[in-house]
Amino acid sequence: MYKLILTLVFAVCFSSDVSYFSWNQEQKLQWEDFKGEANHNIDAVAVTASGITFSYGIQKSSTKGIVGFKTEAFAHFYPSILGIRKN
Repeated sequence: MYKLILTLVFAVCFSSDVSYFSWNQEQKLQWEDFKGEANHNIDAVAVTASGITFSYGIQKSSTKGIVGFKTEAFAHFYPSILGIRKN
């Protein structure tokens, strides 16, 4: 299982054409969001692939030093990486 997760992380990180959408409080995951192929060899009903990106910025003043700091974090869902198990 560890190797599968590691492989998925590398696949997502180094693939520029992977579709995803960012987390939104108003948009809950639906069964239709899972676009990957069904895997009949797992016990889970659904498996997700997700990632988090983080950025930050520092605003400096020549006389006052650091005067501002801003951070952003985004959670992403990758619908085509893994799919649901269909019975």
